[in-house]
Amino acid sequence: MKLRFLALAAALLPLSFEAQAFGLHDCGHGQTVECYRKVHSPDLYTTRYKPVMVKPGWWETKTVPAVYGHHQKRVLVTPGQTVWHTRPAQWGVIHEQREVRPGYFAWANKGGWHHHGDVLCKEYHPPEVASVERKVLVAPEKRVAQHVPAKYEWINQPYLIRPAQTVRVYHPPVYEHVAERVLVKQGTTHLVPVEKTCMKGC
Repeated sequence: MKLRFLALAAALLPLSFEAQAFGLHDCGHGQTVECYRKVHSPDLYTTRYKPVMVKPGWWETKTVPAVYGHHQKRVLVTPGQTVWHTRPAQWGVIHEQREVRPGYFAWANKGGWHHHGDVLCKEYHPPEVASVERKVLVAPEKRVAQHVPAKYEWINQPYLIRPAQTVRVYHPPVYEHVAERVLVKQGTTHLVPVEKTCMKGC
């Protein structure tokens, strides 16, 4: 910037000599022909956001558990079997007439009969019958088979869908956006002409 100003001053220097040649100076002083003032333009900045890594990427080893499903399954709880039972004999009671004393003949004294003195008569005595209870077998002892059916129940049984596995997972880097002030245009210093009202005579 300083060099630019010096170059401009050097360019204006011949004008001063020309003014002297044409008698533009009087009163023992040089006459002002042109005036310039310095104008400074400040630096131009802007705000930019740039990503800054706060955590680098990394690999993680993870175990993915197995995946199971469930389905209904009929399982045997108690198997079928045959149980034998003994049915006892059945007895009954019947009443029957039984001869307890057989018939017989016996002589009996009938006493006097028509003045014949004692008369003996032969008499027949029939058998003596009585009602007697008798135990009889109605049904003999018997073995009876009883079939007990098998017992089942439904359960939830797991089954493997996908076994457990080990996988590597990559975690990308973590960034944050940080604001920074960036110079867009550097400030400059240049000369701007000033109106002649600034010129003064002797």
